[in-house]
Amino acid sequence: MNCKKILAAAGLAAIFGLVACSSDSSSSGGSGPQIIVPESNGASYIAFSNVAASQSGTSSLVFTGSIQVDLNSDTSTVIDSISFLFGDSEGNAISFSFSYVPLTESVQSVNLRNSSAILDLNSLEGCGDYVAYLIAYGHNLSQSIVAVDTIPFSKACAVEESSSSAASDSPELSVWEVTLSTSVTETYAIDLDSKQEFLQSDSSAADRAVQDLYLARENSQAVLYTNSGATIVAETSSGADYVDYPQPAYVSDFGYKDEPGTYADDFELTTAYVVMTSEYDESTGKGFFVVLPHSPSTAGSTVSMTLTILGVW
Repeated sequence: MNCKKILAAAGLAAIFGLVACSSDSSSSGGSGPQIIVPESNGASYIAFSNVAASQSGTSSLVFTGSIQVDLNSDTSTVIDSISFLFGDSEGNAISFSFSYVPLTESVQSVNLRNSSAILDLNSLEGCGDYVAYLIAYGHNLSQSIVAVDTIPFSKACAVEESSSSAASDSPELSVWEVTLSTSVTETYAIDLDSKQEFLQSDSSAADRAVQDLYLARENSQAVLYTNSGATIVAETSSGADYVDYPQPAYVSDFGYKDEPGTYADDFELTTAYVVMTSEYDESTGKGFFVVLPHSPSTAGSTVSMTLTILGVW
């Protein structure tokens, strides 16, 4: 990778030391001045897909998604390198520790999982909202290209609580463990509010109407889907996992920042998901669940997954 070219384009060599030029790189930044993001001219040549930042464990923020050349615009376009800049919500420089594996050759697509782009949240001195700028540098036969996308993320603030505040102000969560499977003879769906389990043969309209969560197998991978108005979103505030979640746990221990969706398929980098059913009541905690997925297992064409579920029952 042409490190000199990237630093010159970003204009940040003295401020950040952000661009790393080794196969396993890390960098630390200073604080103070406004960050400078290079101007994009490549929106019609280079596209970003599903770029996001998800917390893994208690301290790592992992960047995922892909960057690809639009071959319909110009088949000669390639991506030479990628870079990351980080700032707070006001655009100011922040202190951080970040590592990723840079490109070693020009390509037409980049999977960020393969770049191992990870930010150490413990290295952020403050808390609140931040922005990562993902920059792709490339060229085609006629010009150099720069494309930029933004990835918002946050770091939760630790709040000192009185000895009675957690128990009195937030509903306490109980624990339920269940195993889902795509086998026709085992549980494949559940009603979270009642802990009712369903086989695939339980397919009447009345059954489907209360099945909040079910397991499917797609491209040999496990996928959790919601049903009956329930939503699912990656949990980001506590970094809890099924080995060491807070005990006792309260609804206020868990949070999320992304838009809730209807499925989840990342069980390696994401440690927990928040599921809210149609009965969700913020004041009582009813209908609020934290789903902690264990690693899925495969036997032939069958996929199984054990879930530790925290909820108000």
